[in-house]
Amino acid sequence: MLCNPFGEEALRVHRPFKKLAEACADTGFHVLRFDYLGAGDSHGDDVDVTIESMSQSLLWADEEIRELSNCRDVIWITLGLGFWAAMRALPTVMGARKILAWDPVLCGEAYLASTSEQGADAVEGFLGFPVSQKLKHELREGYQHPVEATDITSIGAYELPEARKHIPVKDIWNADYALNAYIVPTETIRLIVEEVSSW
Repeated sequence: MLCNPFGEEALRVHRPFKKLAEACADTGFHVLRFDYLGAGDSHGDDVDVTIESMSQSLLWADEEIRELSNCRDVIWITLGLGFWAAMRALPTVMGARKILAWDPVLCGEAYLASTSEQGADAVEGFLGFPVSQKLKHELREGYQHPVEATDITSIGAYELPEARKHIPVKDIWNADYALNAYIVPTETIRLIVEEVSSW
């Protein structure tokens, strides 16, 4: 199951996630891509998006893919802020989960500063996407640490202290040159598919 990042980053990853979904499906996985409530093609507005609502959407998607595929084991592949949604959702699910965290957001305050065009206190500032005060508050509080039954692997530039394994990559999926050139991080996609296939 592919868990999007937020806002403009979700737009940037649309094509790489499509290619990742196709690669996973070609390997024999059931794959589900979805939009959080208030984001993408889902009902609601961007300003309605919070970590809490993202985690609820993730739980609905988890339930949906289990029902459609009859699979008991579901791997959550998260990117950016999608990792926070997964951490928030974990305590409410039954059984262990395996998570591959691709370039997870580690510090909410730094994320606010890096994505805001007008500063971290702006009402609108996530590169043109409106942001609620609740989401800002959640980011400043920090992400919820995973439960012990969680198996986490991190991949990309940012290594998670909680991860049992980290896979460094050279691809930069959200670089301006990658967006403008429609470059897909093929090496990262290959490494992700290899990793989840080994679980």
